This record gives sequence, structure tokens and C-alpha cells, in this order.
Amino acid sequence: MVTRTKTGAALVALAASLLLADGASATLINGDFETGDFSGWTQFTTSNGTTGTPVVTSFDVTGGGASLAARFQVGNLSNPGNSGGGIYQSVNVGAGAFSVSADIAAFDSTDFNGSNSDWGLFELLVNNVVVDSHDFGSPACCDVVRSSLSYNDTVAAGTYEVRFRMRRNFTTTGGLGATPFQYIDNVVLNTQAANDVPEPGALALLGIALAAAGSRRRRA
Repeated sequence: MVTRTKTGAALVALAASLLLADGASATLINGDFETGDFSGWTQFTTSNGTTGTPVVTSFDVTGGGASLAARFQVGNLSNPGNSGGGIYQSVNVGAGAFSVSADIAAFDSTDFNGSNSDWGLFELLVNNVVVDSHDFGSPACCDVVRSSLSYNDTVAAGTYEVRFRMRRNFTTTGGLGATPFQYIDNVVLNTQAANDVPEPGALALLGIALAAAGSRRRRA
């Protein structure tokens, strides 16, 4: 049996910890809503807007199979206006690459007498600036329409708010399902700070540790 010495194992663990520390990146909480609720997210409404009764439920947002997703039913409390609401959360990041993406969908389950001519405008905002949007317009009754939102940039170190806003031009009348549902799923934030590249010293230490671990062994 080949065993590794305690010294060799300690060196490997130390080098690995340095590499992990160098490559650490910020992340959003509950981006796939697999907690079954809105943990990590804050809900909001726009002026004169409503999000209906937001829930996390199973739905096929991507077309590749159902999973837990955030569901809304946005609109105005009273006409006129383009109102609704959504969710947001903030994250601290280092200077460097910054990207965020999400899958979105809309579904009109009843064709409320053919009057659902607005299935929702989806917007992705970073620090209250709209960086991407998609307007589903007025598709055929009872279909599921799907798309995605994304943003990529290089940013300075700081706190960044990621917000998803959905709006419609009409009121949400007629009860649950009488106006279109809006869905969000698979929210992913990726960051790569400028100093996230492993230091040469950490890489050298890992090489030494692996060599030491390979040479310091004994046969039982």
C-alpha cells in the first residue's frame, strides 16, 4: 500500500486553498429558485403596478424540461400605464469581468376573450440601468414563448444590484390565469476579478507539494 506523508498532504492542502482563494468569485443567492421560494431576492412593484401573487412553481422555462421557476402576473392596478414589478438582489464584486444571464418565458393559459394583447416586457437592470430587454408582444393564444436576457461588461470593484423588471400595458383582471404569466429561471452571475488569476507562487507551491507527496511514500 502506498501512503502519503503528513507533510506532503499538508502541502497539497495549502496549495489547493491558495488556488481556491485566488479564484473565488461573487455569486447570486438562489438564482435557480431551487429553495422553492424567493430566498435571497427582494420583490418590488413599479408605480401603479402589481406582480399579481408571485410564487415559485414548476414550469418549463427553457423548453428543455420543467424546473422550479419564479412566476408573476404583472400589470396595472388601473389604466393607463405600463406597470408591473419584479425582483432584485445586490452582490459585491471585484474589478474585472462581470456577466449575468437569465431564462424568461410567458404563458397565456386562457385567452381571456382574445384580449391579451400584451404578454410582457422583460428588462434586466444593473444598478438601475436597463442593459437588456425582451418584449413578448402578443403571441398566439395558449402557447409558451421563451427567450433570455444577458449582460457582459468589465466593471470596477463595488456593489452591483441585479434587477429583473416586468411590465404590461393592461390591468390584471379576471382572476388567476386570466392574464398572461411571466416566468424567470436560471439566473446566473459570473465574475472574474482582475486578480483572480492564480499567483505564480501558488502554482509553484502546488507543483512542489505534488512532487513531495509523490516522493515521500513507503510501502506497507
